[in-house]
Amino acid sequence: MKRILVVDGDTGVRARIAKHARMEGYDVTEAGDGETALSLSRQQNAFDLMVLAVNLPGMDGFTVLKAVRTFSAIPVLILSSKNTAEDRIHGLELGADDYMTKPFSARELLLRISAILKRCSTLASEEAEVLRSGGLVLDLTARRVEVDGRNEKIGKKIREATLEKIPYMLVVGDRDMENQTVSVRLRTGEDLGAMSVADFAARLKQDVDTKAIW
Repeated sequence: MKRILVVDGDTGVRARIAKHARMEGYDVTEAGDGETALSLSRQQNAFDLMVLAVNLPGMDGFTVLKAVRTFSAIPVLILSSKNTAEDRIHGLELGADDYMTKPFSARELLLRISAILKRCSTLASEEAEVLRSGGLVLDLTARRVEVDGRNEKIGKKIREATLEKIPYMLVVGDRDMENQTVSVRLRTGEDLGAMSVADFAARLKQDVDTKAIW
Protein backbone atom coordinates (compact mmCIF):
# COMPACT_ATOMS: atom_id res chain seq x y z
CA MET A 1 0.00 0.00 0.00
CA LYS A 2 1.43 3.37 -1.04
CA ARG A 3 1.71 5.97 1.71
CA ILE A 4 0.76 9.59 1.08
CA LEU A 5 1.29 12.66 3.24
CA VAL A 6 -1.40 15.30 2.62
CA VAL A 7 -0.42 18.78 3.80
CA ASP A 8 -3.03 21.55 3.67
CA GLY A 9 -4.07 24.23 6.15
CA ASP A 10 -7.68 24.06 4.98
CA THR A 11 -9.27 21.27 7.03
CA GLY A 12 -12.06 20.74 4.50
CA VAL A 13 -9.75 20.46 1.50
CA ARG A 14 -7.36 18.20 3.40
CA ALA A 15 -10.20 15.92 4.51
CA ARG A 16 -11.55 15.75 0.96
CA ILE A 17 -8.18 14.74 -0.49
CA ALA A 18 -7.62 12.19 2.26
CA LYS A 19 -11.08 10.67 1.79
CA HIS A 20 -10.69 10.15 -1.96
CA ALA A 21 -7.11 8.90 -1.61
CA ARG A 22 -8.17 6.32 0.98
CA MET A 23 -10.99 5.20 -1.30
CA GLU A 24 -8.31 4.53 -3.93
CA GLY A 25 -6.43 2.32 -1.48
CA TYR A 26 -3.73 4.72 -0.29
CA ASP A 27 -2.52 4.91 3.30
CA VAL A 28 -2.96 8.62 4.13
CA THR A 29 -1.44 10.78 6.86
CA GLU A 30 -2.61 14.38 7.27
CA ALA A 31 -0.75 17.52 8.35
CA GLY A 32 -2.20 21.01 8.74
CA ASP A 33 1.01 23.06 8.81
CA GLY A 34 4.55 23.10 7.49
CA GLU A 35 6.32 22.29 10.73
CA THR A 36 4.29 19.12 11.19
CA ALA A 37 4.87 18.18 7.54
CA LEU A 38 8.64 18.55 7.94
CA SER A 39 8.67 16.51 11.13
CA LEU A 40 6.68 13.69 9.52
CA SER A 41 8.68 13.70 6.30
CA ARG A 42 11.94 13.31 8.22
CA GLN A 43 10.84 9.84 9.29
CA GLN A 44 12.90 7.46 7.19
CA ASN A 45 10.99 6.06 4.20
CA ALA A 46 7.71 7.04 5.86
CA PHE A 47 5.91 8.17 2.67
CA ASP A 48 5.87 7.48 -1.05
CA LEU A 49 4.45 10.88 -2.04
CA MET A 50 3.52 14.25 -0.56
CA VAL A 51 0.58 16.42 -1.62
CA LEU A 52 1.66 19.87 -0.46
CA ALA A 53 -0.43 23.04 -0.44
CA VAL A 54 1.38 26.36 -0.84
CA ASN A 55 -0.90 28.28 1.53
CA LEU A 56 -0.12 27.01 5.03
CA PRO A 57 -0.17 28.63 8.46
CA GLY A 58 3.33 29.81 9.37
CA MET A 59 5.78 28.20 6.97
CA ASP A 60 4.41 28.19 3.41
CA GLY A 61 4.54 25.23 1.07
CA PHE A 62 7.44 26.50 -1.01
CA THR A 63 9.55 26.87 2.13
CA VAL A 64 8.56 23.37 3.22
CA LEU A 65 9.50 21.96 -0.18
CA LYS A 66 12.87 23.70 -0.16
CA ALA A 67 13.60 22.26 3.28
CA VAL A 68 12.41 18.75 2.35
CA ARG A 69 14.73 18.69 -0.66
CA THR A 70 17.74 19.03 1.65
CA PHE A 71 17.13 15.54 3.02
CA SER A 72 14.58 13.71 0.86
CA ALA A 73 13.74 12.96 -2.77
CA ILE A 74 10.10 12.12 -1.98
CA PRO A 75 7.80 12.97 -4.94
CA VAL A 76 5.86 16.17 -4.23
CA LEU A 77 2.68 17.40 -5.88
CA ILE A 78 2.07 21.10 -5.22
CA LEU A 79 -1.43 22.53 -4.72
CA SER A 80 -1.87 26.29 -5.10
CA SER A 81 -4.60 28.85 -5.60
CA LYS A 82 -2.22 30.75 -7.89
CA ASN A 83 -2.04 29.82 -11.57
CA THR A 84 0.70 32.11 -12.81
CA ALA A 85 3.62 30.78 -14.81
CA GLU A 86 6.00 32.29 -12.26
CA ASP A 87 4.50 30.28 -9.39
CA ARG A 88 4.45 27.05 -11.36
CA ILE A 89 8.06 27.53 -12.44
CA HIS A 90 9.10 28.42 -8.90
CA GLY A 91 7.55 25.23 -7.54
CA LEU A 92 9.15 23.06 -10.18
CA GLU A 93 12.53 24.72 -9.70
CA LEU A 94 12.35 23.91 -6.00
CA GLY A 95 11.88 20.25 -6.85
CA ALA A 96 8.14 19.66 -7.18
CA ASP A 97 7.13 16.77 -9.43
CA ASP A 98 3.80 18.31 -10.43
CA TYR A 99 1.72 21.43 -9.83
CA MET A 100 -2.08 21.74 -9.61
CA THR A 101 -4.24 24.77 -9.01
CA LYS A 102 -7.26 25.08 -6.71
CA PRO A 103 -10.10 24.40 -7.13
CA PHE A 104 -9.30 21.00 -8.55
CA SER A 105 -11.01 17.79 -9.57
CA ALA A 106 -10.47 14.97 -7.10
CA ARG A 107 -10.34 12.55 -10.00
CA GLU A 108 -7.62 14.53 -11.76
CA LEU A 109 -5.64 14.77 -8.53
CA LEU A 110 -5.77 10.99 -8.07
CA LEU A 111 -4.72 10.43 -11.68
CA ARG A 112 -1.75 12.74 -11.23
CA ILE A 113 -0.78 10.99 -8.00
CA SER A 114 -0.97 7.62 -9.76
CA ALA A 115 1.11 8.90 -12.68
CA ILE A 116 3.84 10.24 -10.40
CA LEU A 117 4.02 7.00 -8.41
CA LYS A 118 4.17 4.89 -11.58
CA ARG A 119 6.90 7.09 -13.04
CA CYS A 120 8.98 6.85 -9.86
CA SER A 121 8.44 3.10 -9.66
CA THR A 122 9.60 2.67 -13.27
CA LEU A 123 12.72 4.73 -12.68
CA ALA A 124 13.55 2.75 -9.56
CA SER A 125 13.09 -0.61 -11.30
CA GLU A 126 15.28 0.44 -14.21
CA GLU A 127 18.15 1.50 -11.97
CA ALA A 128 20.58 -1.38 -11.64
CA GLU A 129 21.83 -2.41 -8.23
CA VAL A 130 25.56 -2.72 -8.90
CA LEU A 131 28.46 -2.85 -6.48
CA ARG A 132 32.00 -2.52 -7.79
CA SER A 133 35.33 -2.74 -6.04
CA GLY A 134 38.60 -3.86 -7.54
CA GLY A 135 37.98 -7.08 -9.43
CA LEU A 136 34.58 -7.75 -7.84
CA VAL A 137 31.29 -6.71 -9.49
CA LEU A 138 27.87 -7.64 -8.09
CA ASP A 139 24.93 -6.79 -10.34
CA LEU A 140 21.83 -7.79 -8.38
CA THR A 141 19.43 -6.64 -11.10
CA ALA A 142 21.03 -8.59 -13.96
CA ARG A 143 21.92 -11.49 -11.61
CA ARG A 144 25.54 -11.25 -12.70
CA VAL A 145 28.70 -11.76 -10.67
CA GLU A 146 32.14 -10.90 -12.01
CA VAL A 147 35.45 -11.72 -10.38
CA ASP A 148 38.63 -10.42 -12.00
CA GLY A 149 36.97 -10.16 -15.39
CA ARG A 150 35.29 -13.54 -15.30
CA ASN A 151 31.52 -13.30 -15.39
CA GLU A 152 28.39 -15.16 -16.25
CA LYS A 153 24.71 -14.70 -15.60
CA ILE A 154 23.38 -16.92 -12.89
CA GLY A 155 19.93 -18.39 -12.61
CA LYS A 156 17.50 -17.55 -9.86
CA LYS A 157 18.13 -20.69 -7.80
CA ILE A 158 21.91 -20.29 -8.05
CA ARG A 159 21.59 -16.59 -7.24
CA GLU A 160 19.48 -17.28 -4.17
CA ALA A 161 21.94 -19.92 -2.99
CA THR A 162 24.81 -17.53 -3.57
CA LEU A 163 23.22 -14.65 -1.73
CA GLU A 164 22.44 -16.92 1.20
CA LYS A 165 26.20 -17.25 1.64
CA ILE A 166 26.51 -13.47 1.89
CA PRO A 167 25.92 -12.45 5.51
CA TYR A 168 24.73 -8.97 4.49
CA MET A 169 21.73 -7.60 2.73
CA LEU A 170 21.39 -4.13 1.21
CA VAL A 171 18.75 -1.68 2.35
CA VAL A 172 18.17 -0.37 -1.16
CA GLY A 173 15.97 2.52 -0.10
CA ASP A 174 18.80 4.02 1.92
CA ARG A 175 21.34 4.44 -0.86
CA ASP A 176 23.18 7.74 -1.21
CA MET A 177 24.32 7.70 -4.83
CA GLU A 178 26.02 11.10 -4.62
CA ASN A 179 28.32 9.93 -1.83
CA GLN A 180 28.40 6.29 -3.06
CA THR A 181 27.19 4.84 0.23
CA VAL A 182 24.66 2.14 1.10
CA SER A 183 23.02 1.15 4.36
CA VAL A 184 23.68 -2.44 5.30
CA ARG A 185 22.32 -4.84 7.86
CA LEU A 186 23.14 -8.44 8.72
CA ARG A 187 20.67 -11.15 7.86
CA THR A 188 20.26 -11.58 11.60
CA GLY A 189 18.74 -8.10 11.66
CA GLU A 190 21.72 -6.23 13.13
CA ASP A 191 22.03 -2.82 11.50
CA LEU A 192 25.57 -1.97 10.39
CA GLY A 193 24.62 1.52 9.25
CA ALA A 194 25.99 3.35 6.22
CA MET A 195 29.26 2.42 4.56
CA SER A 196 30.90 3.19 1.26
CA VAL A 197 30.29 0.90 -1.69
CA ALA A 198 34.02 0.14 -1.77
CA ASP A 199 34.10 -0.82 1.91
CA PHE A 200 31.02 -3.00 1.54
CA ALA A 201 32.44 -4.81 -1.48
CA ALA A 202 35.74 -5.28 0.36
CA ARG A 203 33.91 -6.92 3.27
CA LEU A 204 32.17 -9.22 0.80
CA LYS A 205 35.54 -10.23 -0.59
CA GLN A 206 36.74 -11.13 2.88
CA ASP A 207 33.63 -12.97 4.01
CA VAL A 208 32.53 -14.86 0.91
CA ASP A 209 34.37 -17.57 -1.02
CA THR A 210 33.57 -16.04 -4.42
CA LYS A 211 34.81 -19.11 -6.30
CA ALA A 212 31.90 -21.07 -4.87
CA ILE A 213 29.47 -19.20 -7.07
CA TRP A 214 30.79 -20.58 -10.32
